[in-house]
Amino acid sequence: MRARLLAGFNIARHYIRNYPVLVSPSRSLGLFRDGSPWDYEAELRFGSRRFFARKEDMNAVHEVLLDDAYGFVAGFLKSLPRRPVVLDLGANIGCFALRIFSAHPDARVVSVEAASDTYAVLQKNIARNVDLDWQALHAGVWESDGVLHLDRGERPVLNQVSSDGDGDPVPALTVASLKRKMTLDSIDLIKMDIEGAENAVIPACIDDLEAKYLVVEMHRSLGDCTVACAMLQNRYPYALTHDASGSENPVYLISRHEVAAPGMSLVNMVSHLTAFGPQSRQAS
Repeated sequence: MRARLLAGFNIARHYIRNYPVLVSPSRSLGLFRDGSPWDYEAELRFGSRRFFARKEDMNAVHEVLLDDAYGFVAGFLKSLPRRPVVLDLGANIGCFALRIFSAHPDARVVSVEAASDTYAVLQKNIARNVDLDWQALHAGVWESDGVLHLDRGERPVLNQVSSDGDGDPVPALTVASLKRKMTLDSIDLIKMDIEGAENAVIPACIDDLEAKYLVVEMHRSLGDCTVACAMLQNRYPYALTHDASGSENPVYLISRHEVAAPGMSLVNMVSHLTAFGPQSRQAS
C-alpha cells in the first residue's frame, strides 16, 4: 500500500510540474510512471505548437521549455536586422528549436541529431509544424567526415558518439560539411550540446564555428574541456554563464562583442572550468 501511495504521489508531482505542456492528461500519465518504457510517447504542446516526446525526453522538455534554460538567447536574436539562422547541434527532439520559433517564427533552424530513434521523433515534430522553416539532418558532428558509433548509456540521455565504438553507425560530418550540405552561408547562432564530442569537434572545426553567438554546453565529466575552451575564448573573448556553482555541464553564451544578460556573469571559460576542481580525463 505504501509503495502504491508513493508511486501515485510521484505521478501527481510530475503531472503538476509538467501541466503547462500536457495535451491529454490520461495519455500523458505514461510519461511519468516508473514502470512505463523509456520510449513511451505522447503529444505535448508549447504555446500554440504541438510536438511529440517520449518518457526519456521529459528532462529536456522540462529544462528547455518549462524552465526556459535557453531563454536568454531570444533577446540577442531580436537585435538582428534579419531573420535569425540557427544551427542546432545535438538537437534531441527539437525543444531548443521550438523555443527559438516561439520568439522568432520567421527563423530558419537546422537541427542535427545523431541518435536514429530520437531523430525519428524530431522529424515527426517538424512534420507537425510544417509552416516553420525547420530542417533536420541525421548525423553526428565530428572532427572529420565518415562514420561514428552511437554508444548507448544505461539511460538514453547518456548516449555518446565515438569514432572507435561498436554501437549503432551514424554518419559523421564536420561543421564545414554540415554548412555546405544545408547551404548555411551565414549563421547567427550555433547551439552545441553534443555530450562530450565538443572536445574533438571544437579544436578541429574552430575555423568553421563562425556565428554571431555560440551557446555551448561543456561536459566536464566526459573529458578535458580546457583546450576547446581556450580556442573558443581566443576567438570569442566574451563568455557569459548562469553557472556559479561549478556544475559538471556549464553552459556558455559566447560572443566576439561584449554583451549583457540579466543573471549571467562574464567569465573566462578556462578559469571558470578549472576553478571547481579537476576535470575528468575520460575519453569523450
